[in-house]
Amino acid sequence: MQANAHNTTSRRQFLAGTAAALAGAPALAEAAQQDDPVFALISAHRAVAKQYAEAAADLSRREQTLIDEGAGCYPFVAIAIAGRPVLAHRHEQIDTYPISDLQRQKAHAGLDAALSRYTEVMGDAEEITRAADDAAFEALDRLLTAPISVAGVRALVGYLAEEVDPVMLRTNQQIETLLLSIQDALGSEVRA
Repeated sequence: MQANAHNTTSRRQFLAGTAAALAGAPALAEAAQQDDPVFALISAHRAVAKQYAEAAADLSRREQTLIDEGAGCYPFVAIAIAGRPVLAHRHEQIDTYPISDLQRQKAHAGLDAALSRYTEVMGDAEEITRAADDAAFEALDRLLTAPISVAGVRALVGYLAEEVDPVMLRTNQQIETLLLSIQDALGSEVRA
């Protein structure tokens, strides 16, 4: 865990340092802000990131409701077998246990009630959150290849350093794409 904290800090420090260096760089010939697609892509990513944050917060509230009710995040029923509690999460599991017909009937009814309550509380929150997460990562991938000007690079690096959760930049390929995108946007000014 310590290594991840170090990597996150290093990434954030790199992005902040790059943003500062770009802010102090001499004025280069830059495309007009409206010509660089990165500005629209930053706005698009900001919007889907907000949708994801809202969906994730809603999912967490729903999960907490189930936890507070003692149901947990995975529907189950407890069955006493030889005096010991055993959990079942699926009807097929119940049918494999050496229990009486009455216990089996009660276990199936109990699991049906747990599944029904889970569906009632959770609704489609998991699917909504998953879709919002996918949309945020897709928008980030488009964003990392976008800047075509120094102004765009400044905007992108500033946005990544200040607003994007470092966890979003989760692969070396994404970091490499970002660096190549910055190098391309800066052009010959950064080549030795």
